[in-house]
Amino acid sequence: MATRLLELREKFFRFVGRREKLVMAAVRFVIAFFAFFLINESIGYMSQISHVWVAFLLAALCAFVPAGVMVFVGAALILAQFYALAQELCLITLLLFILMFCLYFRFTRRVGYYTMLTPILCFLRIPYVMPVSVGLLGKPYNVISVLCGTVVYFLIKNVKENEALFHSFQETVAGPTKYTLAVNQIFVNKEMFLYIVAFVAAAITVYCVRRMKTDHAWTNATIVGIIVQLGVIAGGEVYLGNLRQLIWIFVGGAISWVLSWTIQMMTHSLDYSRVENVQFEDDEYYYYVKAVPKATVEIEDKRIKKISAKDRRTARSLNRGKKVNEIHVSSKAEVKKAAEDELAKKAMEEFDVDDDWME
Repeated sequence: MATRLLELREKFFRFVGRREKLVMAAVRFVIAFFAFFLINESIGYMSQISHVWVAFLLAALCAFVPAGVMVFVGAALILAQFYALAQELCLITLLLFILMFCLYFRFTRRVGYYTMLTPILCFLRIPYVMPVSVGLLGKPYNVISVLCGTVVYFLIKNVKENEALFHSFQETVAGPTKYTLAVNQIFVNKEMFLYIVAFVAAAITVYCVRRMKTDHAWTNATIVGIIVQLGVIAGGEVYLGNLRQLIWIFVGGAISWVLSWTIQMMTHSLDYSRVENVQFEDDEYYYYVKAVPKATVEIEDKRIKKISAKDRRTARSLNRGKKVNEIHVSSKAEVKKAAEDELAKKAMEEFDVDDDWME
């Protein structure tokens, strides 16, 4: 099984290496399309931009630009939808997005895919793979991009669940305003803060565990990261009284662990059966080095060439031409040899005037 996975990994890397630009454009298109489609389906308050073809065109444009532009287009789409629902909600969300963009461009502008993927995976109920990926592939502060995506998901979810309040809201002199209602949709959400705490704890834990000098540290990091998230989130949901969410939490955690283990195998697979411990020294220190080779597998590059009837006819004609050339060359050689023999015979006749010259 492990050998088969390594073979698939090598074939995948070869395929991506040969068509890197095309593959990356396709990945950006798929991520952008699903993100924009989910936004329009969840909060499609502005009918002019809530069509599938709008999401398709925007995703096609984002396929050829950096991930930061994709994040900006997604934010603009959300603001347009909120503007159609309530201008106050759009203004509060704009201020929140400005703060998030400041954090994004300061710390995580190179991992914008995390920001786009997190809401998508939250809709699919498997967001737990994102903090584990951050801990495995980057620095702990990269979890900021995951947190931005988490905030966006819960913002869309809360507005969708309470959109009737904005439609039927009537301001009074002593009562709350639409601004208060908009702020409540963003910041007064205990479940959102629960997920934020779990994701931060998981990313830091995975990063620390995978840097430990123990065997199978990366595999252990994926397991510990999923367990930390499930423990924090499940305990918090029980405290909040959302017991129905537990089954989805554990199912999503199991799927997320499979995805996390696949990412770990694709990026950092080691062969612990061939560990070497090396010791050497210089003038000031002794060095003890543990060398763990990467798990690799050789793939035979098999190429099958199909020969059609046309190719056979071409090969036969080439062989005939080759034989004719060989005959022509051999005939030339024979003629040349015959001419040389004739010249030698004439020279001997001229030299040997009498038959008795040797006597």
